[in-house]
Amino acid sequence: MKLITLLAMSLFASMSYANTIGWNNQKVGLKYSLKKKVDFQINENSIQFPKNTTVELIESSELSMIKVHLFKYKILECSKKDVESELELVESTAETTVGVNLVKNCTLEVFVELKDYKTKSLFTARK
Repeated sequence: MKLITLLAMSLFASMSYANTIGWNNQKVGLKYSLKKKVDFQINENSIQFPKNTTVELIESSELSMIKVHLFKYKILECSKKDVESELELVESTAETTVGVNLVKNCTLEVFVELKDYKTKSLFTARK
């Protein structure tokens, strides 16, 4: 019984991880969901985008002079259109940290080091 439970838990965890899309596999115009919550601290206030927040990738570009890839996502359900944040570091995987910030018009910018471009992202594919 313990073995069956352990196998089921392992399978569920791997399915959840398998649904996470890599940074290099994302396409402009497609929708994704945050796989974890992202918090921003803005002037003593906290703004939180919970897990499963839907975003649409609106721009993807390499900034080779600073060795990062920039992804810009439109947060589809967002009431904080005039809010901007400082750059925050967020763990994308156990080995990878990315820079994220919120800019006007509910745009989430994510900066991924070029060496991490082929790793799993903060997002899952939207069904």
